[in-house]
Amino acid sequence: MSGNVWEWTRSVYDEYPYPVGGQALQQREYLMASDSHSRVLRGGSFAHNNENNLRCALGLRPLAQGQPPDYSPVSIAIRSLTTDAEIRAVEELQRLAWRLPDVEIVPLHVLVTAARNGGLLLGAFDGERLAGFVFGFLGLTAAGQLKHCSHMAGVHPDYRDRNLGYRLKLAQRAHVLAQGIDLITWTFDPLEARNGWLNFHKLGAVCRTYLRSVYGDMRDGLNAGLPSDRLQVDWWIGSQRVEQRLRGDAPPPSVLSAWETAPRAAGEDRALITIPANFQAIKAADLALAMQWRLATRQQFESAFAQGMAVVDVGREADQCCYLLDAGTAQNELQRSQRQ
Repeated sequence: MSGNVWEWTRSVYDEYPYPVGGQALQQREYLMASDSHSRVLRGGSFAHNNENNLRCALGLRPLAQGQPPDYSPVSIAIRSLTTDAEIRAVEELQRLAWRLPDVEIVPLHVLVTAARNGGLLLGAFDGERLAGFVFGFLGLTAAGQLKHCSHMAGVHPDYRDRNLGYRLKLAQRAHVLAQGIDLITWTFDPLEARNGWLNFHKLGAVCRTYLRSVYGDMRDGLNAGLPSDRLQVDWWIGSQRVEQRLRGDAPPPSVLSAWETAPRAAGEDRALITIPANFQAIKAADLALAMQWRLATRQQFESAFAQGMAVVDVGREADQCCYLLDAGTAQNELQRSQRQ
């Protein structure tokens, strides 16, 4: 159906190709999904004089409850960055995304050199405007095997909550698989709930490594004042686990009590580690309390990893956010890494 009429549906918009069957299909057709989800819009229109809108389906989201949908173009193109102007835009986006001082910016010459020597620098463009980017380079595991080290993935503040970070990671995955590499690693702050949800629940990554103050005293607007502790994520991009997550086969673990009471094999340890839903708000209001969160979760993660557990998912319920850990997945991932 194409032409000059748009027709809203209640179907939840997802990445193409749409998942088929099972829990994923039920979620796509879940009529009571919140208005933060994009919806499928069928039909075409000349309404915005934009050829991107002349197709059979668009995915747009309401701006907020009771407000009209966000009609900004959704056909954001992801491609390699090649010109000086495009890469200079990455420098500026680093300032906006993380409030970085100039001394912390990864400069053009480093971005170019890494990208030309087996690394990756992708940009997401809304027309000519850079909406997001992902940057990484080749690295080695402790066993000396080749991997892709994803160093930065940033989204312009105007484009947050539009699934753009997820799309950038999928593009990164496709590039790295084409290189014959099946492991991507990166680090992130474990107190940032939004990043944890993306990394573990949506992408299917796992983690067995906690790094204390890995970047020293950071000076940017998001990290200043606290130790730069990080989780190191292992994303086995060719694994069945990851493929299942990307198909949407895993239902969101919204009822956290179910994890604690679910049947488990004899000797299989499980744990939950709770974090605040909005750590930056806590940090802005009470730095001492933020430090308490850092030190408490540091102890919990290190203790769980010492017991042989791994982070395997993130659960959300109301204002609560929890990391889900188990020992069975940790053992499977350890065996996988030893086979590389």
